[in-house]
Amino acid sequence: MRIKEELKDSGYFWLPSVPDERIFGTLSISDRGVIKLELFGVFGTFGRNTGPIERIVGHSEKMGFVTLDDCYCRSMSSNVDISRTFDDISKSSIDVMRVFKGVAYREGEVPRFKSLTFSIEGIDEWVGISGIEVDHQLERHAATISYELP
Repeated sequence: MRIKEELKDSGYFWLPSVPDERIFGTLSISDRGVIKLELFGVFGTFGRNTGPIERIVGHSEKMGFVTLDDCYCRSMSSNVDISRTFDDISKSSIDVMRVFKGVAYREGEVPRFKSLTFSIEGIDEWVGISGIEVDHQLERHAATISYELP
C-alpha cells in the first residue's frame, strides 16, 4: 500500500474491552504504508502485554475515530522512580497491519463496507494495456506517438 504523503496523527487509544483506560499516542503511516503506533503508556500491566493485540480503537485529531487491527506490541519501556511516582514514564511501540478510518469497531466486530476506493500505481504496465501507440516510420527516420484512452 502507498499513500500520497506520510501521516502523523495524535490522539487517545484504548482496547475495546477496556474503553475507560485511554492512552495518549501518535499514529504514523508512512508513504509506503508502514503503520506504527507510539503510546505514552502501556495497556494492562507493564511487561505482560508484549506480543499480538487483536484490536485497538482510538480517536485522533485528524482522522477522528480509528480502528487498528492485527497489532503487535514490539517494545515497552519504562523509567520508574520508586521514590516519586509522578516520574514514571512508560512507552509502547506497536506495529499495525490495518487501519479503518472513521469508525470505532467493537471487540470481535467484523468490519463491513458499503464502498471501497483504491488506486493501483503502474497497472497499465502490469496488464500490458497503455493506450499509447507508437508508429515507427524507419525509412523517413520518424515516429508518430498517439494516445487513446484504453
